[in-house]
Amino acid sequence: EEYVCEMLKGLASSLRVEWVNRDKESGHPYDIVWRRAKEGDEEEEEEIFIEVKSTTSEREGHLHHLSVAEIKMALEKGSSYVFYVVSGVGTPNVCVREVEDLLVKLHTGNSKLLSTL
Repeated sequence: EEYVCEMLKGLASSLRVEWVNRDKESGHPYDIVWRRAKEGDEEEEEEIFIEVKSTTSEREGHLHHLSVAEIKMALEKGSSYVFYVVSGVGTPNVCVREVEDLLVKLHTGNSKLLSTL
């Protein structure tokens, strides 16, 4: 989470990044709120809610747990809810991937949702 937060802060000074789990787990289905000016309207802000998933594995396609609250948030917020997947944590080969519109990716077959029953 800290890695992604610092990465986002480095993108532009006009962005406001809040790491909601900085001191303790907030219980929210997101870790970071990224606020930026809306395109075409500098006075209005849009919020992007970010959930960070991480693994020490360096391979792509690693399975990540999604909570019911995270799936509900994806349904509710659509493209304003983004997953950042960090692989290779603790290695020199850290890789960060942004996954936008998870529901669209599921619908088009570009991602899969697995369930344990």
